[in-house]
Amino acid sequence: MRKIKLLLCIFVIWITNIHTCYATNIQNPVFFRKNIIVAQKKPTLAPIIEKVISAVVSIHVDGSIITKNFTIPEKLQNFIIEQHLCEPNSSYFNSPLCSNIENTVEEKFNAIGSGIIINANKGFIITNSHVIDHANTITVKLNNGMTYLATIIYKDMKSDIAIIKINPNIMLQEIRMANSDTVNVGDYVIAIGNPFGLGNTVTTGIISALERSGVNTNRFEEFIQTDAAINRGNSGGALINLNGELVGMNTAIVASSNGGNVGVGFAIPSNTIKRFIRQINLFGTMQHGFLGISATNLDNNLHDALHIKKNISGIFVQEVWNKKSALKAGDIITHLNNKKINDYMLLRAKVSTYPAGTKIKLGINRQGLFIKNVIVTLQNVEDNIKYNVKQDFLTGVNLTNIISQGGNHKIFGVRINNIQYNSIYKQIGLQKNDIIFEVNNHKIYNIKDMEKIFLKYKKKNIIVLHILRTKHDLFIIINN
Repeated sequence: MRKIKLLLCIFVIWITNIHTCYATNIQNPVFFRKNIIVAQKKPTLAPIIEKVISAVVSIHVDGSIITKNFTIPEKLQNFIIEQHLCEPNSSYFNSPLCSNIENTVEEKFNAIGSGIIINANKGFIITNSHVIDHANTITVKLNNGMTYLATIIYKDMKSDIAIIKINPNIMLQEIRMANSDTVNVGDYVIAIGNPFGLGNTVTTGIISALERSGVNTNRFEEFIQTDAAINRGNSGGALINLNGELVGMNTAIVASSNGGNVGVGFAIPSNTIKRFIRQINLFGTMQHGFLGISATNLDNNLHDALHIKKNISGIFVQEVWNKKSALKAGDIITHLNNKKINDYMLLRAKVSTYPAGTKIKLGINRQGLFIKNVIVTLQNVEDNIKYNVKQDFLTGVNLTNIISQGGNHKIFGVRINNIQYNSIYKQIGLQKNDIIFEVNNHKIYNIKDMEKIFLKYKKKNIIVLHILRTKHDLFIIINN
């Protein structure tokens, strides 16, 4: 009897232990398998970081800026636009005008940044052009602590991309580039760089937005925006996806008052970098393709002024300089290579990554009709100036009524006889002998018609002049 009771007690204890183990297995990531405790793996990015971190380098720059102090005499300032002819970024810096100036100032500086190894065999590293600008010596520090002097292969200020080179006879690890056209807002990304000179540092975040432009209007910009922490020194560093592939090169931030990160950073897409490298390999230089137009974004003011339907969005073409172009003044560009586009700065940035001679497809709206896939060949000259003016009715412009015979029909309008040299309208592009025949899509026959329309739209934000210039028509926009 005692033996039976003992066996029953052992059986109860055995059953209880099994139940306890089973419950633990459900509620806890630790369970028993053949008397071996197995723990569930913790989530970590370490394997991804380990795979790519050696491809990201720290860059230290010792440089100097030489300034030649030269000021245009006051009597000449009305005739010469550029007020600081002999500063380093001036096109006159190395000209005879500035070569004999003895009053020079040299300011030395140190800068930090990041870089990404893109070709281990050749020792090629990409970084931002602004990181190495005015550099006398460039030192690259690898993740293993080794340092090497670098030389500049090519830099392009417009795209803010540069290639530098270190000794390839060392064990280098290059990075693999992703197709940045496939990334989406919300994708997880990892930023690696050299913030504040601390060496390779990793931060994480998501892609916050795509195709950002207008951060610095002097450059071509088509940025990926991220909230991964980017600070001073991160410029030129890597923005990678969860496959360890490069989706962008960290370039700029919106900083706080003390220069720190606020969660708004920008990266140049990897596809832009690919096209840059391809051009350097093919031509030895970067050619910025250009549409040969002057244009602006189609906003509410233009919709009202030109009576354009509100459901039409895009880029309003003011003038076409290339006579062979399929575009015409007054066209509204709505698509680039079958993708919608409505920002002129972004359009400039996208076409700038292609060399001259490249053919692109533009979807346009012409006089209210959508025309699909007009083929335009890119040019090699970029001259795009945006003016904002506030002035009364064409002050400083001398006008006269005209009736001009144009082929089989007459042209009515107002001719510009002369413009004062300091008139704001000369600066926005009006020229002597221009014929104004429409204002805000209203035909005009004389100066009185034109003045009435100006008075009608005086309180509006915008006036659009349709002009005939030597058998070539264009639009000039006046912002009130």
